[in-house]
Amino acid sequence: MICPNCKNKISEDDKFCGYCGLKLKTEIKTTDSESLFEDFNKEEVKEKPKERKKFSFWKTFAYIFIVLLILLVIFFGLVGSYEEGFGESFLGVLIFSFVLAVIFTFIIKWWKDYKTTGKLISEEPEESINYTIKPGIRDWLILVAIGLVISPMIYLYNLFTIYLPIFTNGTWELVTNPNSSYFIPGIGTGITFEVIYRLVFLVASVYLLFFFFKKDKRLPKFYIIYLVSILICGVIDYAIIQSIPSIASQVSEDSGLGRNVLATIIWIPYMLKSKLVKATFVK
Repeated sequence: MICPNCKNKISEDDKFCGYCGLKLKTEIKTTDSESLFEDFNKEEVKEKPKERKKFSFWKTFAYIFIVLLILLVIFFGLVGSYEEGFGESFLGVLIFSFVLAVIFTFIIKWWKDYKTTGKLISEEPEESINYTIKPGIRDWLILVAIGLVISPMIYLYNLFTIYLPIFTNGTWELVTNPNSSYFIPGIGTGITFEVIYRLVFLVASVYLLFFFFKKDKRLPKFYIIYLVSILICGVIDYAIIQSIPSIASQVSEDSGLGRNVLATIIWIPYMLKSKLVKATFVK
């Protein structure tokens, strides 16, 4: 390196000229890695939006069901409900835990949907679907509409005319008290189950009614779940009745089980295959 002032040869690492004392200007050379690091810092780093974790209905239901079952078994054990036999009482606790778990799972799902979208039910993006058939509530869908309108009325009628008097006129105490001459083992479990599942289906039928007249695209799926749930509860209810010999002999009918089976066989294929259903519930 040559000093620009005295023209003497000096070292490239010198900051001052050893001959004339001139302060030298030095350039700082950056390595490739440093330059890349600087370029990286200059670029705008965009964070990827966090993906919302998909809600698992059955996983949530399983957790809630197990927790409720353990808590209710402990609770009813402490209050002495197992004195007359653990097996019979445990069946009632099992059913009660199942119904409550379903309710709580739906509540959690709706709350998560509300926090994410501001709506109680998250809406899927609409798809442009062309149908050759004109949408509308007609033909067989009229029967579905009638059934959904009548269902809440039937549930309310049964609850107020059949089950409410049982708890208000002293019948419940007579048939569930082991010291009573009218005591029927297992009747408490049956009545409790019937009241709970009728309350659940009362809410579900109102919910479906709203979806139906809104023409929501999820109505067919929820209606199928509704029919299958009614059938399952009908089977459980019939099994409970048949497990109580004192009243099983007095029940000549199947408590509507055959009617539920027929409704499931007819309406599930209709909801899945009908072009009118697909054309109407597109929103």
